[in-house]
Amino acid sequence: MCGEIGTEVHHKVHLTPENVGDPEISINQENLMLLCNECHNKVH
Repeated sequence: MCGEIGTEVHHKVHLTPENVGDPEISINQENLMLLCNECHNKVH
């Protein structure tokens, strides 16, 4: 988001016990964002 080097993988659709086994959510590249620690903390 800020342009810094990413260190944290963020799921756009958050993982839950119900969807963690669904590869379309858990490992789909379209659902993942690489963020720096500061931006990851802002999102959460």
